[in-house]
Amino acid sequence: MIYCFGDSFTWGDELEDRAEAWPGVLAQLAQQSVYNFGFPGASNSFISRKIIEKCLEQKPDLAVVAWTTTDRYEFFAENNSSRLVNVHHGDSIDWVNTVHRVSRRYWQVCGLALSSNTNTKLF
Repeated sequence: MIYCFGDSFTWGDELEDRAEAWPGVLAQLAQQSVYNFGFPGASNSFISRKIIEKCLEQKPDLAVVAWTTTDRYEFFAENNSSRLVNVHHGDSIDWVNTVHRVSRRYWQVCGLALSSNTNTKLF
């Protein structure tokens, strides 16, 4: 069993048939059950929480993660509902380095959360 996490690219937002998104293609190639937990507009915080929640729940063999950019933020209202917001930072090399540094941090958090509770491999 393979779980896929990410944003609208994972979800298949712009496709006529969401089964053609990359998790659907992976399912065909791997000939395994693949579950798509992509969410349009998802921030990396959202993605990491979903990874931990779903992987601790069912313990898939593999979790494939497509991190998004670091310019997506979540704001929470009093009723605990979240709102996702995109903020564009430009295309500077500093911004690209920040994306890589923050993505590594999310990998560490998810890896630590899953390491003692599951044998799920993160990719």
